[in-house]
Amino acid sequence: MFPAYRRLAAGQHYYRIEGPTAFTDIQVIGKRHLVHQVNGAAYPERVRIHEMLACKGPFVEMEGAEWERMFAGIR
Repeated sequence: MFPAYRRLAAGQHYYRIEGPTAFTDIQVIGKRHLVHQVNGAAYPERVRIHEMLACKGPFVEMEGAEWERMFAGIR
């Protein structure tokens, strides 16, 4: 099940969910990328992870290969 990959339907945020309490959020701002890693998530982030996994609201599934191709150079 992990890692799982999601993005916002609008396409500015991309998520790699590493587990039930950890994910990486990459926000695309023009040509720049802002990376935010959440580890040991508090309850609100755990709810968000659950919603991402269920593709509720604005979250849609994406392929892992697409994530790797898009963000290979920024880690």
